[in-house]
This record gives sequence, structure tokens and C-alpha cells, in this order.
Amino acid sequence: MQHTFAPGDEGYEDKLKLGSLPVEDVLVVFDPSLMACSHNYSCPVCRENHAIMSSGLMTPCWSCRAEGWKLHKPDTRPWWKKLF
Repeated sequence: MQHTFAPGDEGYEDKLKLGSLPVEDVLVVFDPSLMACSHNYSCPVCRENHAIMSSGLMTPCWSCRAEGWKLHKPDTRPWWKKLF
């Protein structure tokens, strides 16, 4: 499970030092056919449900997707490069 700390939380000042943050292992197990997998990575939005693995990326869970959350990478190319 990932941990999120906000200002005002107990021990927030101690967590500002990157070395003191806990490192969590994410376990991803693929089926031998590579058609399915299971993992213990939580949703990056709600932190309650499992994330959805899509094309090798962990994206928000189905309930967060229904609320409109999505993984977005902006296209920063100039407009004329987007034409081709």
C-alpha cells in the first residue's frame, strides 16, 4: 500500500526527508499465457481499490474511471507536427 502524507499529519516533517520514506514492493504476477496478471498495486486516486494494468501502465480503478479520472499524457508537439 502506498502512503500519502499531507501538511499537518503526524510525522509530516520527518517524512520530508526522502531517505525516511518507506519503500513498498509491488508484486505483479503474470499468467503463463501472458493474457492475465494479478498485482497488489493500489489505485493512485482513491488508494482503496486495485489499479488497472493497461499496456504495462497502472491506471485508476474502474470506479475512479467512472468518476472521470484518467491517465493523461499531454501532447506537447507543435501543431504542425500533429498533422502528420
